[in-house]
Amino acid sequence: PALQSIRLKIGDISKEGIEVLSSAIRLAPALQSLSLTFGGISDEVVQVLSEVIRHAAALQSISLSIKDISNVGIKVLGEVIQLAPASQSISLDLARGVGDKSVQILSDVLRHAPVLQSI
Repeated sequence: PALQSIRLKIGDISKEGIEVLSSAIRLAPALQSLSLTFGGISDEVVQVLSEVIRHAAALQSISLSIKDISNVGIKVLGEVIQLAPASQSISLDLARGVGDKSVQILSDVLRHAPVLQSI
């Protein structure tokens, strides 16, 4: 049987750690559900993660919970969400670290993101 779902809770993750996880995701072509919870996430990590999400064609459900993310990271995630196919359901939970600039970025995402199910 092929791997169809990944659910991970990770404190802080390095670029090397997300690259290893990304390789595993790429090797799971039947992956339909991805649920990731991060304590802190750097801009580099967000960039690698966004590339994985963009190229995981079978993904139907993506849930990201991030406690600490920069405005740049939010912008990168927003671009991924805006480009996601209508067949994907995306849920984004940003626990803290969201200031006025982040709210503006998220507002722009909401205007142009038909697949964003919850925020």
